[in-house]
Amino acid sequence: VFKGTKEEGWERIFVTGSELAESAANGETFTSPELVTGIAFNPENPQSLYLATYNGVFVTYDAGSSWNKLSAAGLTARNIRFILPSSRDPRLLYAATDRGVFEFSRPSNQWRELYQGITSRNVRSLALNRRENSLWAATKGGMFRIALTIPGELAKPSTVQMDAKNILD
Repeated sequence: VFKGTKEEGWERIFVTGSELAESAANGETFTSPELVTGIAFNPENPQSLYLATYNGVFVTYDAGSSWNKLSAAGLTARNIRFILPSSRDPRLLYAATDRGVFEFSRPSNQWRELYQGITSRNVRSLALNRRENSLWAATKGGMFRIALTIPGELAKPSTVQMDAKNILD
């Protein structure tokens, strides 16, 4: 997608509404073939960067020298709208899609849907609450709180729905 150098760290990166471009040292500009919808650094590794696209998630672990597309195993939607690395476990990554919230586990190299009972699965954004070990999902139908479970645990997390009326009262 784009490239950095280990000696100099990250090169200049430009993100627009429809593409990702890089300005190289020689002034050339490169463009990503994917529409970038989100960008997130791994809090445990400043050399790691995740890109959410309409065609899945791309990751670099070496400051952009090389890029890989994450496995889509278990992911029922390729249109990733928002990504969020876990602050409690650097091996986990959360994704907001038009089909719900998904968790990626690096050890298993696959995704799992966190909760199928969210009434509005069109998720736009995510936020972690470390104190209560939960993930908040912003959807067109309101806010949902998902109690996080141990990675790999199959029990469905509980949700609490909040709509605009609940927030403003």
